[in-house]
Amino acid sequence: MMTLLLPLLHPQPRDLIHLLDILEARPDVDAARIGMGGISLGGMLTWLVAAADDRVSVSAPCLGVQNWGWAVRNDSWQARLGSIPLVGAAAAADMGKLRPDAEVAEALWRKLLPGLLDSYDTPLSLPCVAPRPLAAINGALDARCPLPGLREALAAAHGAYGAAGAEAGALQLRVEEGVGHVYTPAMAAAAAEFFAEWL
Repeated sequence: MMTLLLPLLHPQPRDLIHLLDILEARPDVDAARIGMGGISLGGMLTWLVAAADDRVSVSAPCLGVQNWGWAVRNDSWQARLGSIPLVGAAAAADMGKLRPDAEVAEALWRKLLPGLLDSYDTPLSLPCVAPRPLAAINGALDARCPLPGLREALAAAHGAYGAAGAEAGALQLRVEEGVGHVYTPAMAAAAAEFFAEWL
């Protein structure tokens, strides 16, 4: 299992891993068939917990799989930082800047989410899910989880899925055109379809 060192998110992955302990101990739960999904932050937690604990046999994170490093390198950090505007403004002021920029975003991610850009970002952590089925579900216009960065992360995971002998289709990207960071009925249907196929 991966060790998660993310202070901003720390209790949630730990609590979800504890929930897996509880589910695994229940006689009415087939511990070999535990699926996990989530939306936005829930999608982020789904990817992290699936990477950390192989008891998640199938995962379908929606609007949550982001390539943080890609966003910083490609000046696509604004929407994610915009979801916490007061924190971004305070970080900029602490760095002697009038407004957030890529340097502020990187410094803030390193402070709030230590290790994320170096050890846990999607190109490094998604391969840990292999060969278990994972469908990243995203809107084509989602500025918080930009599609080019997500594609780069999935490309990094693709080799691990091949090396692990994963079944065809175990790693998927399902994109809804014309949609931003909004959970839609089509995304819910895509997640349900994926769980029905793989669980």
